Amino acid sequence: KKCCKALEKMMRRLALVLLCYHVGAQMSIEVPGGFGTIVSRDGEEPADEVERFAQITRAATGHVFTKNELQSFVDAFCNEVTCKKTSLGDDISLELGGIGTINVIPGQAPIEAIDEFLVLAK
Repeated sequence: KKCCKALEKMMRRLALVLLCYHVGAQMSIEVPGGFGTIVSRDGEEPADEVERFAQITRAATGHVFTKNELQSFVDAFCNEVTCKKTSLGDDISLELGGIGTINVIPGQAPIEAIDEFLVLAK
């Protein structure tokens, strides 16, 4: 367990380093819960940065932000800078004819949704 906690802490720091190493950052917000900082660079849509952060956090720690949490991060950015994209995309679903449905939520990479579906389908 001690090893797992140390690895989780290292992964969080790695995710933070990856997300904070942006040249010409225009704005950043601290994510509650010790998950790090989301940085929006010039020329990048904050909503895209928020989704990218959610994907990295999910991969590194297994934490899944709710759509409302993610939208609150986007709103925080868009209150300070001009955003073309002021909301996250909708959930994406794929019905597999009688087998089930694969659902991709904002902040989740499609491959993760497919993997989760396959694990549950076994």
